[in-house]
Amino acid sequence: MSPTSLLLIGASGFIGGTLLVSLLSRKDREQFDITVLIRGEDRAALIREKLSLKTVVADLSDREVIIAAAENADVVINTANADHPVGTAAIIEGLKNRKVKTGKTAIYIH
Repeated sequence: MSPTSLLLIGASGFIGGTLLVSLLSRKDREQFDITVLIRGEDRAALIREKLSLKTVVADLSDREVIIAAAENADVVINTANADHPVGTAAIIEGLKNRKVKTGKTAIYIH
């Protein structure tokens, strides 16, 4: 069985960082293919170097980047901002595109 692709948005914040640590310390960690969407190449480089995770460098306003990232995820967890309509709409659009293209329904935790 292939790993569950998980897109975590907001991993540099308190909630997202705590969640990321929890995910990485799970005994079944290999069941998750984690990608972190994060602002700033400096933060992304640190995550790639220290944690060996995939990263997408974007802001919640980077609509097309977020749509593409969400299309590739089985699960999207957004801990970045609960009140960002552009980012939220982009995530939903990406998940909708995923459903149309693959027939797979993803999970969105916001």
